Amino acid sequence: MNKINVRVDLSEDNDLRHRHRTWWTPNQKQCEIWVSSALAFNTLQTFEINGVFIAIRLSDVNESAKLNAKHRNESNPTNVLAFPFLTQDWPKEGDTTPLGDLALCPEIIKNEALIQNKTEENHWAHLIIHGTLHLCGYDHEHSKSREVMEETEKNALKSLGIANPYLLV
Repeated sequence: MNKINVRVDLSEDNDLRHRHRTWWTPNQKQCEIWVSSALAFNTLQTFEINGVFIAIRLSDVNESAKLNAKHRNESNPTNVLAFPFLTQDWPKEGDTTPLGDLALCPEIIKNEALIQNKTEENHWAHLIIHGTLHLCGYDHEHSKSREVMEETEKNALKSLGIANPYLLV
């Protein structure tokens, strides 16, 4: 597979931007490395394109809960939500294509990392890879799909020197 150029746009909601932070967040370059790793191990979608674009939004718990309620009928906030941009005419060869949007909640990610005895950075890497794979069409609703998705995540993380996150939980 040819190397796919990845561009990530990071944004955060205003409430999150103005609060005192006690959590770590990645920069754009780190996110692009993690997305590239997910795409390198992706076998569900094959891309004949030069590049992809992903928008990543950092949300506070209130915004995360609203998004989760609106799009998944779940009333609680969550660590990552994926909004794929898959259409019948996509991808087109040679385009820089919008792959989709991810919404991540730093407060939840920090708490999960502490509970699961992981570094925040490694947990972020896992969740961005996980979310990117959702944007490619992976799901974990059925056991076979979950196994394929988790194996792809583990391979992408291993290529970055990050341990299997499912053994640490």
